Amino acid sequence: MMIKRFLFSLLLIFILIPSAKAYGPPPGGSMFIFSRLPPRTAQIIIELPPKLIMMPAKLRFPKAGVTYTFNNNKFTLTEGQGSFPNHTISTSIINGGADGEYYKISIKGIEKDELPVLKDFRLTFDTDVSKEDIEKVKSYLENPPSGQSHPTTFLSGPGCGVGTTHICLKTITTVKGGSRNLSAYLFQTIPLNKGIIISGNTAALNGTLDGFIQSESALAVGNLVGTSVNGETISNYDKDRISTINWTKIGSTLINQFNSNKSYNANEVIIYNDANWNLNSADKYIPHKLDMNTFSTPPEGRLWNVFVDSPDGFYKIGQDEKKGTTFSGAGTISVRRHATEGSMPVKFLGGVSCASGTRFALITEGDIVFEAPSNGNLKIDCGTYISLGGNIIFGNNDIKKGTVNGIFIAKGNILLPNPGLLTETFNINPDTNILKNPPVLLRELLKIVFGTSS
Repeated sequence: MMIKRFLFSLLLIFILIPSAKAYGPPPGGSMFIFSRLPPRTAQIIIELPPKLIMMPAKLRFPKAGVTYTFNNNKFTLTEGQGSFPNHTISTSIINGGADGEYYKISIKGIEKDELPVLKDFRLTFDTDVSKEDIEKVKSYLENPPSGQSHPTTFLSGPGCGVGTTHICLKTITTVKGGSRNLSAYLFQTIPLNKGIIISGNTAALNGTLDGFIQSESALAVGNLVGTSVNGETISNYDKDRISTINWTKIGSTLINQFNSNKSYNANEVIIYNDANWNLNSADKYIPHKLDMNTFSTPPEGRLWNVFVDSPDGFYKIGQDEKKGTTFSGAGTISVRRHATEGSMPVKFLGGVSCASGTRFALITEGDIVFEAPSNGNLKIDCGTYISLGGNIIFGNNDIKKGTVNGIFIAKGNILLPNPGLLTETFNINPDTNILKNPPVLLRELLKIVFGTSS
């Protein structure tokens, strides 16, 4: 894996250094104005992240046509008519001899009359960083040598991931002019794992778990677990030594409970292209209506029994343009085939958004498939998704990254995106809110699971 480095620009009179994340649009930056710098006392000091990640390449003054190239730990003039008369450009290595060592660059001898020429001052870096070098920096930050600290690099933090999921970079640029010292910062993040991170409990009762990263607070349950917890690989995880759900024992009871509700509030929502689904709509045929009454808003939420025959084999929720659906209120959607009352697969187009306080569950005997929007970023805000007879499938090659919050239970397999095709991390987090007060039907199924010795 190769991570592209970043172009870093400095403006001396108007120093505008935008905050930037490696994989997101930069938010607004900060502006500092220096209008009265004393002659020949101003200097710029730049403290960089570790050189394994940010190795200087060129120091350029475009207005003056001057370029310095970095080689053998120093800048050498390679283009233009020499340095400005009193400039001194020097570099020093901090934390020398360790993977966390970094450069501190000083530009001294700046005079006030030179400022208009210096305002396009730029520092650029080498183009690529290897995954191996990123891992070295990570190991350094986890166990720095005694007496060493790194003000420009740390593992995760506010606005930069949780746990140890990201390396956070902070380039510090300080302009010193007499008694005035003003600093600006460039923030960047590097995901440590462009893969799948699961922070909830995971089970593969008859198969294997592979191709993802298990967070340290989660439990992996299965026959064979090929994953990682805090860097330690778990293999040959013996499912017989732990408590598991015996689907053979309780599966028929779950399906009987599912079918016992099919005559209640039966409705038919054949194609649903609206952007909103109000689980407490007073009209059982029109989910996007905001009207509510006491029959649609019981404490356990409303049950939507959807009977449908679909020509392409899926009951689709979400707009055809893959713009997703926003759920609000409380309730459960159960999906069945209309004519034969058999299993009906469900496909979500473009992700799931949830209004504040939403308690939502979807239950079917068929597969449940999530397709990402056109940008490849799958987002699921909340919900419990249960396939009593099939699989849960997170897209295929259309998912590039995502954040999924929910509970996912399938008799068959839970198929995760292909890690090799992800451009960023794919995070799966539990929706713990719904378990505190589960909606109708889901509540009954959970009683079966936890009330039966399995």
